[in-house]
This record gives sequence, structure tokens and C-alpha cells, in this order.
Amino acid sequence: MAGLMLGLAVLFIIYGLLAIFAFFRGANVNVLYLIGPILMIVAGVLLFFNQKGTIDWVFIVEGVILIVEGLFNLLSVLFIKEA
Repeated sequence: MAGLMLGLAVLFIIYGLLAIFAFFRGANVNVLYLIGPILMIVAGVLLFFNQKGTIDWVFIVEGVILIVEGLFNLLSVLFIKEA
């Protein structure tokens, strides 16, 4: 179970880092695109360092962060117009 948690944490961190690199490579981007990847990195770090005893708390925080990231992605698609 611990290996699965570490793998999931590493995937969250990698996803966040790749999205941040994509953000800085883009030409006309908005800051809203940066909030989601930062939240994913925070979620990955929380999951990586909180392995013992409080897994329930980590999953609750993970769920909230993923919901917030989804809302930011939805808002960025709805309200940010591309050139």
C-alpha cells in the first residue's frame, strides 16, 4: 500500500511540474492556468510525506484539491478567450 501511495504522489508531482513547464512555454497564458499545477504539486507533496497514520486525512485533502483544480480548469476554459 505504501508503494502505491508513493507512486501516486510522484505522479501528482510530475504532472504538476510538466504543467508548469507547459505554462511557461505558452505565449498568451493567464495565471489561472498556473493554479491547478501548483495545487497538484502540493497534493503530491502532502501524500508523499504523510504516509503513516493519517491516510484518511490525506485523501480528504487530495479530494478537495482535485475538486478545486477541476473548478479552476473549468473556469479557465469558460472565461479565458484565446487570441
